[in-house]
Amino acid sequence: MDYKSEIVELIKSYVDLNFDNIKSLIEVPPKPEMGDYAFPCFQLSKVMKKVPNIIAEDLKNNIVTEVFEKIENLGSYLNFFVDKGVFAENIIEKVLEEGDEYGISNSGNEKTICIEYSQLCIKNSFQISSFYTKVIGNALTRMYKKQGYNVIEISNSEAFGTEFDKSLVTEFLVEEAVNNNNINQVINELSENGILVESNGVKVVNLKKYNMPPCIILKDDGTFTYALRDIAAVIYRKKYYNFDKYIYVVDSTQELYYKQIFKVLELVGYEWAKDCICIGLGLIKFSERNLFMRDWTTVLMKDMFKAEALVFACLKNLKENNVILDWNEILGFDGENGPYVQASYASWGSILIKGVKCTGKADYKKLSSSEEFELVKRIGNFNEIITLTIEKLEPSILTKYIIEVAKRLEKFYDPYFMMNLEDETLKVARLNLVKAALQVIKNGLELLGIGTLEKIL
Repeated sequence: MDYKSEIVELIKSYVDLNFDNIKSLIEVPPKPEMGDYAFPCFQLSKVMKKVPNIIAEDLKNNIVTEVFEKIENLGSYLNFFVDKGVFAENIIEKVLEEGDEYGISNSGNEKTICIEYSQLCIKNSFQISSFYTKVIGNALTRMYKKQGYNVIEISNSEAFGTEFDKSLVTEFLVEEAVNNNNINQVINELSENGILVESNGVKVVNLKKYNMPPCIILKDDGTFTYALRDIAAVIYRKKYYNFDKYIYVVDSTQELYYKQIFKVLELVGYEWAKDCICIGLGLIKFSERNLFMRDWTTVLMKDMFKAEALVFACLKNLKENNVILDWNEILGFDGENGPYVQASYASWGSILIKGVKCTGKADYKKLSSSEEFELVKRIGNFNEIITLTIEKLEPSILTKYIIEVAKRLEKFYDPYFMMNLEDETLKVARLNLVKAALQVIKNGLELLGIGTLEKIL
């Protein structure tokens, strides 16, 4: 059940706001005793010419519902309390029914996203910065695809030349041929718009007005610059793919370069320049020296556990932060890394397979503790977390969510252990709750490009 939509339906006949506006205002209170959802009445004050707390009280007195256990007005907020048993049943059964499909939506149908990021190249020495952009780009690609978007992955030139990149090379060469034919047209557009000028023997677009250095288009010998090629490339891709959004995943040192590209496109008159986004990643390095070597690429390809632990370590940090990686932390089991999550998943999976046998029907009303209900709520937030991750282009949101679910599951372990529970209906309810939590962990890890383990090696 979509409780936020239910709240909108209850409120919309009393307020002068549309469905989406009402839904966007709904909050999750910071404390469980304040309810499960809250609607702030501040924005209604001017229109209804009443103070917010009176509006909240009036709404409470007029709304009649069987969906929510109770509705209270707490100050200027209208707070909704769900029926915990019904809520738990809806969430848990939905997760178990949808399984690996839980978290998938069609919100991106008929929309195209281009994501450009570097690919690893085994002929070169291992570079963690290239690995980082690959990890971020891959995670965003997976999330967009699961939301129904048509995703076009575009590799930058770092990977070209390896035995794994023949299709990418072919695509690149085709685009190069097209771009070379169109580059003169781009130069003409820049000239016709009066923004291509000569400076110290080179042709540039002056961006001083926008607090940026000039974007160099042609060198002093008339040869093309990377900027000109990238401008031509994105124009071609807009025509070919008609993308709704183009995302470049690069390290932060390249961020200014792409801002120059976008500004030039805007000055030429391409309105879709606003749909081009540059994700500038913070600097990342290992605490140990001498790790930038070819052997590490081979090691990571052969040791999947270590590779996925490194992926998780990269993704759990805010993307713009500078990060120093330490293998002892990456491979630890302290609760803030991939191996901890993997161990939690494997341990619970082992318990469910070997230890818990039960028959009968679950009585979700018996999941009455705050720990149980908070775990249910977090499981139910999975779709919202994916949406927020995509909106913010911030994979760490999903990564930290997965850690939180695993930690809540760990707290659930001792006081609510079900092996010897005599109440069969409660045992089934708790068993299903654990299964649902594990399914969310699995689906979340899959979005990050990480698998799950049935046992820790």
